[in-house]
Amino acid sequence: MRNRSNALLVELMIVIMFFLMASTVLLEAFGKAKSLSVKSEMIAASIVETQNVADQLYVTDHPQDLLTSLGFTEENGEWVLREDRYAISVVLSKSDFATGILFEHTVTAKTEEETLITLPVVRFMEAG
Repeated sequence: MRNRSNALLVELMIVIMFFLMASTVLLEAFGKAKSLSVKSEMIAASIVETQNVADQLYVTDHPQDLLTSLGFTEENGEWVLREDRYAISVVLSKSDFATGILFEHTVTAKTEEETLITLPVVRFMEAG
C-alpha cells in the first residue's frame, strides 16, 4: 500500500512539472506575440503617416509651410517629425528649368534601428 501511494505521488509531481513547463512555453509565446503585435501596429501607423505626408507634399506649392504646420522642425537641412517610437524625415529638393520647376522630395520613416519606409515625391510645375 505504501509503494502504491509513493508511485501516485511521483506521478502527480511529474504531471505538475509537465504543466509548469508547458505554461512557461506558452507564456513566452504569448509575450513574443504581443511584442510583435505592438511593433506591427507601430510600423503600420508610421507607413500611413508617411504616405499622408507624401500625398500632402505632392499637392502643395509651399512645402516648408506645410511641414511647419504639420509639426516638423528643420534639422541640418532635413525636416523631422518625432513620434513616440519612430521619426519621419523629409528632404526637400527643387530644381529650376526653363520650362518649369521640378520638386523632388524624399519622405522616410525610421526607428533608431532601421528604416521602415522611404517614399519619393516628384512633381513638375510648368512655368507660366
